[in-house]
Amino acid sequence: MTGAAAGLHVVLRLPSRELESAVRRLVRSRGVLVDSLSQHALPGYQGPAGLLVGYGAVPEPTIPLAVEQIAQALRDAMSTRPELWGRPWDARAVA
Repeated sequence: MTGAAAGLHVVLRLPSRELESAVRRLVRSRGVLVDSLSQHALPGYQGPAGLLVGYGAVPEPTIPLAVEQIAQALRDAMSTRPELWGRPWDARAVA
């Protein structure tokens, strides 16, 4: 995770565009609005995949629940589609 000290968003890097897309859909289905890095990139972007998580306009008491929703979406995506992770993983790492 990067960006927390620099502004009003953080970037949660992910290993693939496919995982980026799957996790974004899961998170948004839980009512947490996040964007993917790919959505904000120019055509042909070859940089890292990830989620762009804004927190500037979010009431502070709601942040822990949003973080838990993101973590649960990661666990769900990893358990149902482990091939998207690109390497063996342990669900406890995102607990």
